Amino acid sequence: MNFFEHQAAARRGSFRMVALFALAVAGIVLAIDLIVLLLVGMQMESADGGALLGLLAVSTLATLAVIGLGSLYRMASLRTGG
Repeated sequence: MNFFEHQAAARRGSFRMVALFALAVAGIVLAIDLIVLLLVGMQMESADGGALLGLLAVSTLATLAVIGLGSLYRMASLRTGG
């Protein structure tokens, strides 16, 4: 296998890892939103749907922020040489 074949294989592997990471993040966000919906949705049945959608939006953004900050921290720690 020459250099260009190695490079193409590495690109395929990188794309695959990024796609799997994105799927994992989406799965985590959906799981957290489902938990929030089940826990809080039962208590807010008498309230309007707008409040519940707002709460789901906040939980989604908070989950993405935690994952993003954790990823940034890990990238910064690995940048110094692992």
